[in-house]
Amino acid sequence: MTWLLALSGLCAIVNWWAVERRQRGWVVVTKPAVMVFLIVWLAGVSGDITWLMAGLTLSLVGDVLLLGGLRFFKPGLLAFLAAHICYVLYFKPLIPVGAFFPAGVIAFFLLGLGIWFGRRVYRGLRQTGRIHLFRAVAGYMLAISLMVLAAALRGFDPDWSAAAALCALVGALLFFASDLMNAHRRFVAHFAHEELAVMVTYHLGQILLAVSAVLNMTGTGV
Repeated sequence: MTWLLALSGLCAIVNWWAVERRQRGWVVVTKPAVMVFLIVWLAGVSGDITWLMAGLTLSLVGDVLLLGGLRFFKPGLLAFLAAHICYVLYFKPLIPVGAFFPAGVIAFFLLGLGIWFGRRVYRGLRQTGRIHLFRAVAGYMLAISLMVLAAALRGFDPDWSAAAALCALVGALLFFASDLMNAHRRFVAHFAHEELAVMVTYHLGQILLAVSAVLNMTGTGV
């Protein structure tokens, strides 16, 4: 079934090319295809991954909704918000035994980053007359921060191998970076190759989260 993971990666690469070249038709096809192949690949693996599958499926829904433009932004945001909640529920327990200190350190860092970035987003929304979106964006930032915290703490979970925990951490950080860049370009300021940067980090993040689950369940690889 590894070929399904390879197809997901291939679709991601084509999507990156299409995004950079403004090939809308290819974007519409390849963006959801990445998640479809990833979900089908993961469905062939045995183990307790119900919440992870739910998160990936909700991410697919969010991808499709966001293809519809600004009028579907809120529903798309809600779909990804629900996806992150599912990821948090998958990474259980949230705080492994004996990991309260590192959890506090990571949470403190995420809180500081969230306050700093949230203020930038708030100013951007206020200046563009979209301040009504701030609560939704703030709630989303909280959810993805919890997801990063949960993924980072797998390194302190004895039930997770080092390789699986590392994939989970890197995947969560890439997903986090993607969402920060996406919020920055939408609400603060544009930057060069912004869509490409958002999609590369997003796809790699999702793929690594899925791979981490397989490594955790099999202990052998993909």
